[in-house]
Amino acid sequence: MSSSSVFTAGEAASESEQGCSSERANCVSIAFRLRERRVTEQRALSGTARMELLPHDEFSKLHIREFLPPEEIAEDDTGLEESPLGFCRCRHYFYRRGRQLAFFYPSSPPVTLAGIDLEVDESFSPEAAQRVLSACAPLLRLGMQEHEVVALFGSPEYSGGTGDYRFSRFRAGGRWPYRIGCGFRAASGLWSAWIVREDYYHEDDDV
Repeated sequence: MSSSSVFTAGEAASESEQGCSSERANCVSIAFRLRERRVTEQRALSGTARMELLPHDEFSKLHIREFLPPEEIAEDDTGLEESPLGFCRCRHYFYRRGRQLAFFYPSSPPVTLAGIDLEVDESFSPEAAQRVLSACAPLLRLGMQEHEVVALFGSPEYSGGTGDYRFSRFRAGGRWPYRIGCGFRAASGLWSAWIVREDYYHEDDDV
């Protein structure tokens, strides 16, 4: 066997070892990233980490047209006396005909989205409502029980109800805070929710 053949075989063995080492490193890196993702999700679900929501600028880029066909959307530039933003704080809004979904703006013409309100009923399916909810708070799911939402956001700043209906209001998010109102029914869990950027929420005018 020539010396050149021995050298080539050695090179091949070295390259093979390096390939295996690189593959093992990649596997370790992938496993580590997956583990970190699971830990983050588990911490959020267990309430040991504050659940982050969308950055305010990304939230305010959302539009009802992303979630509904044009024929289901209506618009009102006269504002609302009562909305999750506070008393007479909404100047312009888009809504689903039937009012199960509304996007609120503090100015007209509408520039900055400040809040979203949604609820499920016979004409607005859980699937359609969930698409909107997932865009704002990915871990929040329709049908969750109140204690599960408390595990995400911590203790509510307000909670009350009558009969089989309960309502809780949370302050959620760390770097980008929001106020979130959640309506629960005994049989179906979370069925309505509103979310408002905290910088557009007026607690003294809460409705």
